[in-house]
Amino acid sequence: CPVVLSQYPLVLRLIVFPMSKIRMGIRIKGKGNLKRYKELLSKGAVTVSNHVHMWDYIMIMNAIKPIRPYLLSWKKNVSGESGPLVRLVGGIPIPEDDPQATVVYLNTIRDLLNNGGWLHIYPEGSMWEYYAPIRPFKDGASYFAYKADKPLVPMAFSYSECGFIRKKIFHQIAKITLNI
Repeated sequence: CPVVLSQYPLVLRLIVFPMSKIRMGIRIKGKGNLKRYKELLSKGAVTVSNHVHMWDYIMIMNAIKPIRPYLLSWKKNVSGESGPLVRLVGGIPIPEDDPQATVVYLNTIRDLLNNGGWLHIYPEGSMWEYYAPIRPFKDGASYFAYKADKPLVPMAFSYSECGFIRKKIFHQIAKITLNI
């Protein structure tokens, strides 16, 4: 079953979510689309978005709460220096050159979606900070949604000019808006 917000780790609910809003000036547009299709989405979904910032997944989690999605991530991200944080937010490592691990991985994704879970995928396959155009998608996101008969929820990050404080104090390039 999907994990509800009250089951999110306390550090995410009390520190990370509020700090990400303050620090990044996040805006979320289109939450009504999630409400409009609430019944369909209650059985699980696959979300996709461009990957434009180190914290953009936190923004996605903020947008779809109380649902707690899982995230496909490169194996080095799950086991590297950011590994504890990636695992905390539900990172699932994508296996590399290991057929047995690939079978376990595919079964895990299938079970997650069949049990009403949500999965987030960055279909472009890499992060390009503050890059506006949508790049070509790798295979995978629509495959998982199709195989599990789940809706695919498109999201995209866009930007607007930030004010003096964000530029000078936070050295932020732009304010980020998540469009659902």
